[in-house]
Amino acid sequence: MRAGDVLVCRSTNVSYVPVYGKLAAVVTEVGGSLSHAAVVAREFGVPCVVAANVALTVLRDGEMVEVDGAAGVVRRVAARAPWVGPGGLGVAPVAD
Repeated sequence: MRAGDVLVCRSTNVSYVPVYGKLAAVVTEVGGSLSHAAVVAREFGVPCVVAANVALTVLRDGEMVEVDGAAGVVRRVAARAPWVGPGGLGVAPVAD
């Protein structure tokens, strides 16, 4: 993962904690306000959207996204240079 990446995954667990410092945002398909992803994101000050149940279906590696954690919204934005994570890790760079 690169600094400024958005983590898009089914859910998180303690093994994800070391990368939270690099993340621009987190999007998970499952969870709620007390889920691991939400709690750790709050601790790190990282925007987070949980229960985005089709995130892995509709988002692709390299897509530019904007994450509004307060509103619970993930938006696609115009792509610049796409970046595909190694092994299809479900990461997408965030627009400046």
